[in-house]
Amino acid sequence: MLISDKNIRYWLFLKKTYDIRSYKGTNEYDYILGKKYTYDSYVQNSNNVQIGDFVIFREDDYILGYATIDRIDKFKGKKEMRRCPRCKSSSLMQRKIKKPEWRCNNPRNKECKFEFDNPFLTKDEVIISDSYFKNYIEFDKVITVGEVKSCSATKFSKRVQNAIMELDFIKLKKLINN
Repeated sequence: MLISDKNIRYWLFLKKTYDIRSYKGTNEYDYILGKKYTYDSYVQNSNNVQIGDFVIFREDDYILGYATIDRIDKFKGKKEMRRCPRCKSSSLMQRKIKKPEWRCNNPRNKECKFEFDNPFLTKDEVIISDSYFKNYIEFDKVITVGEVKSCSATKFSKRVQNAIMELDFIKLKKLINN
């Protein structure tokens, strides 16, 4: 299952359902479990993912399975971004009851907190990556999100929620083989 190879990196790919995402500055990506995962150049670690890398799939709060990247297609595209009309941040929260419907949650400008009815829309140029997988296998035991995030290759494992998170091979091997 896990192969120790200096040329292989290990990743956790996250797919969050739009309705339960806390930040709503972008739309969902194309995603077919174990077959295809789409992301763009705005996603942290997007340039580090390579053919042959090992991926664990997370959907919302569930760890589902793993596969190896077989192919990556990259192309130029546009990404629609919803932004705060005041500070242009895409860190927006959409509210279901309270009005106005949108609130800025810019982590770099904590004073903004602007509330508004309609976000400012932009179409940003990005590089879109479609990763395709081979040999998808579902886990035969329950593994929690916290357990996988504790295998993060960085010290910020529990506090960050990146769409693509690098995992440490030694920690991951210990978790999966237990």
